[in-house]
Amino acid sequence: MQTFLTSQKYSDHTDFFSGNSILENLPSASALLNQNINLIQEALDFPDRFPYWKLVPNYVRGTYVDDRSTI
Repeated sequence: MQTFLTSQKYSDHTDFFSGNSILENLPSASALLNQNINLIQEALDFPDRFPYWKLVPNYVRGTYVDDRSTI
């Protein structure tokens, strides 16, 4: 029931939720960059602290990057 109610809140269908469109609430690219500017600068200055496998999302890391058998 909780999942259903939450999904209705973020639906763009006006019969379910007459508020703002989902697309109006997304952060801009510049806001995301400004929020992470220190981390980005540190990764550029010290690449040895930020190997590729630490920068990719967990689901990609577990599927494609880790050196472990998937069988």
